[in-house]
This record gives sequence, C-alpha cells and structure tokens, in this order.
Amino acid sequence: MAWKPGESGNKNGRPKKISSATTQIEKMLSKRDQVDPKDPTKFLSRREVLFDKLYHLTIGGDMSAAKLLIEQGFGRPKQTVDLSADVSYREAPIIEIVGEIDEVLDTPEDTESISD
Repeated sequence: MAWKPGESGNKNGRPKKISSATTQIEKMLSKRDQVDPKDPTKFLSRREVLFDKLYHLTIGGDMSAAKLLIEQGFGRPKQTVDLSADVSYREAPIIEIVGEIDEVLDTPEDTESISD
C-alpha cells in the first residue's frame, strides 16, 4: 500500500518513551506526603523521609545505613590506582625452557617409573 503525500504510515504516532529507572525513582522521591496525621499542614518529600530514616538508623549503630548516608550526602570516596608497578618481564629463550623440562624429566624417580 502506498501512502499519499502528507499521509503518515504510522497512524498511532511515535511510541511513547519508556522512562528510565532513575527517572521513576526521582519522580517517586520528589512526591510529598503528610507526615503527621495530627498536623495536616506538615508535608515532607519522600526523599526527606528516607534520609531521616537513614539518619536514625545510623544513630542506632547501623553501619550500612551510615555508609549509605555518607555516600549519598558526599559521594563515594575516590579510589586511586597504583600504576607504578614494574610490568616488565624477561622472555626466556626456548633453549632454557627445554633444558629445564629435560632436567625435570631426567630425575631418577621419573626414569625408574618409566622403565618399570
């Protein structure tokens, strides 16, 4: 079927973009909830409630919560990589390798077990 000029071949239009998990989490955490049933004017974002919970877990001695709270507040510490290691190596000539193999194979235990 050929389309006429100006007519779209996709009647439903472009598919809607699927939002990422990060976008969904950001949307969820930005919503505000009433935190005190007795005070209908007090609202906090879910992010504030989450960090408050992490804070109280940290005060209670939960080190996993403390680590998460610090990482989220200040970022993960930068890790350094030591690149100063000596990575040079000496290539052994094939004659040395064959000689070492011959020495191993010529041991008395090996020759006795082979001759038996």
